[in-house]
Amino acid sequence: MSECKTILICGGVSRAGLDIADKLIEAGHKCIVAGRRHPEREALDPNMHYEHVDFSDSESIDDFCKKISSGEFSISDCIFNQRSRSEDLLEGMKVSVVSTVQVIESIEDQLIKNKGSIVYIGSILGDKTDVEQTLSYHIQKGSLKPLIQYLSVKYSQKGINVNLISLSTLQHSKNILGYQEGKILHKISKNMIPIGRPISSEDVFNTITFLTSASMKGLTGQVITLDGGLDNLSQVSCITGWNKVMEER
Repeated sequence: MSECKTILICGGVSRAGLDIADKLIEAGHKCIVAGRRHPEREALDPNMHYEHVDFSDSESIDDFCKKISSGEFSISDCIFNQRSRSEDLLEGMKVSVVSTVQVIESIEDQLIKNKGSIVYIGSILGDKTDVEQTLSYHIQKGSLKPLIQYLSVKYSQKGINVNLISLSTLQHSKNILGYQEGKILHKISKNMIPIGRPISSEDVFNTITFLTSASMKGLTGQVITLDGGLDNLSQVSCITGWNKVMEER
């Protein structure tokens, strides 16, 4: 993303989404961040524009799609980072799948004109289970792989590539204190993640930059697992790492 672009981030109003927007702006781009809550800061950067939308509400989504398709913006790339915290399965699918398809259809002409990219931010829980997360969350994340595969086939000949970043542990601006040396999350990361640290918002930004590069149009419909190598470990290795964490406590 060397040239200046206008990038839409759905679900970009808190945590990693806002971190990514900040880094994109630092790289010389403009960002439209969309979500239910205004970003938690006194003033937005001149290159950051906020749009209110509730991705669980049909009327709100319709209004948002009309706004971004009106010609006021010229969107080059779209990043989807939203999720529903509700245990309601239908609401979860509306937020994670239905609304994203509506958004893409509303800005399709802009993406085609700008030869843009679509990037979904997902989770390894798309094909694994965490008993602390709801069934709705797992269904949301599990639906993203077939979605991006379908969309990649639909849009590839129109010059739009579609990919998914699958995350595990993520250190962002809101939880960074928990990863300081001496904290349990720091010890877990050091002993259990092959790279010795958690994935950061900087890592996510770098991967987005890679996936939205004009030279990467041949890469589409793919799941990029961004977890520092954690997914490659055997159960025995995980247990060994956890025992080291316990020894350091």
